[in-house]
Amino acid sequence: MKKIYVILSLLCLAVMSVSATNVKWDFSSSEAQQAACATITPNSQNTMAATNGTSTMTYQAGTDDCWETQTGCYLKMGGATTETAGVYSARYFAIPITGNGTLVIANSAVDAEKSTKPKCYATTSGATLTTANFEDAIQVGTTTIYTYSVSDYDASTKNTIYVAFPDGQTYVESITWAPGTCVEVRVSDAGMAAFSSTYALDFTGITDVKAYYAVYDNVKKITFKRITGTVAANTGMMIKAKSAKYVPVPVASSGTNYSDNVLTSTASGNYTIQSGENVYVLRKIDGVTGYYHAAVGYTVSGGKSYINLTSRPAPQSLDLDFDYEDAATNIRNVNVNVDVNEAGAVRKYIKDGRLVIVKDGKEYNVAGQQF
Repeated sequence: MKKIYVILSLLCLAVMSVSATNVKWDFSSSEAQQAACATITPNSQNTMAATNGTSTMTYQAGTDDCWETQTGCYLKMGGATTETAGVYSARYFAIPITGNGTLVIANSAVDAEKSTKPKCYATTSGATLTTANFEDAIQVGTTTIYTYSVSDYDASTKNTIYVAFPDGQTYVESITWAPGTCVEVRVSDAGMAAFSSTYALDFTGITDVKAYYAVYDNVKKITFKRITGTVAANTGMMIKAKSAKYVPVPVASSGTNYSDNVLTSTASGNYTIQSGENVYVLRKIDGVTGYYHAAVGYTVSGGKSYINLTSRPAPQSLDLDFDYEDAATNIRNVNVNVDVNEAGAVRKYIKDGRLVIVKDGKEYNVAGQQF
């Protein structure tokens, strides 16, 4: 099982009074997309509607560009982008914008070795594409995902983002335009992460990740319930994804406050568990990902969440359940009798009642001697 993590950051853009929906062009998976690929021919200019049908993007192809089916359908930008006298003359995307926001470009991880960094230029529609004006998009960690933000939109002089791949061929999986202020959510291919934000968020139409709050039955079951619209600021959430994802989620002016949610937010900063608190944190210990009982003094990082049952009846055991379409998950239990600290060691009671310290898969007694 692979590492779980979440990265949270605020884009430095003008805050919107209401939320706006992401616009996505997806070339990667469905039969409909593959059929669309077959209609695109090299060496021609084409327009492509976004998956939500709200915007159209222009793709200027080169002579050796093509659409290919690998795990799905991807746009292959073949060879280096043509450059003549300092001007890009082929192989680019032209994406219309109507305000500030962030562009997220996902190259295919199937052929990650062929993933080249995109360069972007925000200017007016139909402008001469001088190569000196293009800027490198920002790579997200070591992944094949890149971002480019616009914070000074102008209806006359900066209404289009041009995207080129001048360093060689690449396979483009999807392009997403996230208008306005967004919170960026990143989940690894393990597929789950604890999460919270100081902003109200709008998950309407967001499909790459799914957000949940949690309800406890005061006996032994915690049920995760799907959030499909706006959610209030400082709401503790569980984020799920089928694979590694990096998704800008639009900021909303307000959102639903789930009063029965037992996921506590740490959006405002780190929180250290106090004596008498009954808290469970999402961790991977000795290869097992789950919720572990947090030891006193454990610090939960800011921007995350934890299960807080301090004011509820203490369970002897806990089960997790998902009430939406996600019955299958790689996290099915809460470890009630396992205490975890920040260093990764756990303290647990084994069958014969001995208290042992577990570190890196090895068991020690309380004096530090290995069994």
